Amino acid sequence: MGRYEVLFTDSKSYCVSGTDLLLSKSALTKDNERDAILVQLKFKSFYQKRIASLYIVITGINLEGRVIEEKQFQYIDVDAGKNEEFGDRTPVYMDDSTVRKFFVHVKKIVFDDGSVETVDSGDCIMIPENTFPLEGDLKEQYVRTVKTAGGSPKAVSAPVKIERFWRCSCGKVNILDDNSCSSCGSSAESVFRNLDENKLSIDLIEFKKREEAEAEEKKKKQASFIKKAAVVCAAVAAVAVLIITYKKVISPALSYSQAEKYYENGDYEKAIAEMSALGEYKDASEQIKKYKYDQAADLYEKGDHNKAKQVFKELGEYSDSKTRYKEIVKEDEYDNAVADMGKGNYEEALSIFEKDLAYRDSAYYAGCINQEEEEYSKAVDQFSKVSDSSEFYKDAVARKEKCESVIQENLNNMHFERGVNFAKKGYLFSAKKEFEDSNGINNAQDYLNVIQEIMDEGWIGVYRSEDSGTLYLGIFCEVDSDLNKTYVVTSQTGNFESVYSGATIQDDGSMRLYDSFNDSVDTDYKSGFVDESEYQIQEDKSVYKKHGGTRGVTGGGSFSGRSYKSFVELSKNDDGDITWHKKTEETKEAREWTNAAGEHKYQPASTETDEDYYNYERIGDE
Repeated sequence: MGRYEVLFTDSKSYCVSGTDLLLSKSALTKDNERDAILVQLKFKSFYQKRIASLYIVITGINLEGRVIEEKQFQYIDVDAGKNEEFGDRTPVYMDDSTVRKFFVHVKKIVFDDGSVETVDSGDCIMIPENTFPLEGDLKEQYVRTVKTAGGSPKAVSAPVKIERFWRCSCGKVNILDDNSCSSCGSSAESVFRNLDENKLSIDLIEFKKREEAEAEEKKKKQASFIKKAAVVCAAVAAVAVLIITYKKVISPALSYSQAEKYYENGDYEKAIAEMSALGEYKDASEQIKKYKYDQAADLYEKGDHNKAKQVFKELGEYSDSKTRYKEIVKEDEYDNAVADMGKGNYEEALSIFEKDLAYRDSAYYAGCINQEEEEYSKAVDQFSKVSDSSEFYKDAVARKEKCESVIQENLNNMHFERGVNFAKKGYLFSAKKEFEDSNGINNAQDYLNVIQEIMDEGWIGVYRSEDSGTLYLGIFCEVDSDLNKTYVVTSQTGNFESVYSGATIQDDGSMRLYDSFNDSVDTDYKSGFVDESEYQIQEDKSVYKKHGGTRGVTGGGSFSGRSYKSFVELSKNDDGDITWHKKTEETKEAREWTNAAGEHKYQPASTETDEDYYNYERIGDE
């Protein structure tokens, strides 16, 4: 490998927006000796004044499509007049050696008379170079029609106008101020105006009529000549024999020999033309195929892939023409995909690379795109396919390791988040497994410590009544993001479920629950019911239920009703099974009042107690 390695060149024409400048060629090169990247640009001026200096900004982009540098640069001592090119011999070294793509912006132009043109946009806009839109007779008629206005027109490119420039049908780019093409001399007005199928169709009909008239006139002249020549024919009969011999024997042999000379000298067009004129003579048809095959191979070596593909395709089954055609198509697709990747057109590029990951560096480039698109699993698989002989092998290994690290990080985060969600819902056995699989990220170990403490307490689990197979208990402990614990107990039968939250473990090791009542009367029974809803837990953990009636504080009032104080206590035996003890105290309220006669009255409270016991065996975790 030499000092300079050309990474890519671009020979497309770009007009610089807002100026009379053309960017006609650009290249990105690696300086292996300095381990640096340099940009070379060829500009063409269409200004009447001479350019003395040019200020530009080059935006550098890396393989991942990110802008990594804004390089300001000044071309000095340019001294370029109209239709003169400059800049291509001045390398612009980028500061970042990972630049693999760039955009050019022109900021200011200084002329030799001291005037300055400040450019607002300065973007480089590609001037399309599309195939000429007409074919056959209409294409030929277009050339004839445009030629009538002067010049030597060609029909190889679709004419187009963009910004201050126009591309002629011959392919040459001109400034709009120039009314004729600097290459073929065709009139700009005629080039664009005559690109009209209807008009050309009419011109073509008229042309053919003139041709037919000229042919008819030629036939008449030939007939007259034949009559005159009949007298002479007899005299030259002997000469005719010699002529026929020359045409059929001598001349073909000479042409065959001449064709082979052209072929040996590499002049394939002349060789093919000479051999084609021989018709069925000897092996002319096979020789033509041979010439065309070698011509296509030569075109390919010279970089003219389009013409080479066309010739190989026309040859069909001859030798390995079909294979050579497919190989060039594949190579061009690959090169275009690399260019698309540099422009950020990842979807189009990826579709080509993934068609054959074994082709050149397709696996590496596909991996880079999938890494950029955060498709890390695909990227890992593709980086694994990069050959150790590839210049990108070391980078592929590093990128693969980075992708694998991101995959593992994402997997750890997923396990951690799932662990947090399970912990919030009280599913601690599931939460424990997720935190263990998260490889200790964040505060996973703190969660595991708290969960282990809860498991060691031995309460959480699912229980079934030994006395009745239809009664179940579920004891859970919810752990929030601050690692606070909240026990929740569910009691379930075939058609009813109660939930007890805020359960507490007593000093004696039992667990005390309270029925999920919401409202009550006050604890001293004197100030009336609180009418929010039917139940409420009091500060002393008593729960009262309102039944109805009225409350009177002065004479004439009356009141009757009952209140309930209810709780459940769970005890755990050595086997981890649960004993359920439910106690309900039904209390008839104490009363005191003043009657209509002003007498003070009082009635003490009375209490009745009801207790239930159930034994539960543990049947599962959660």
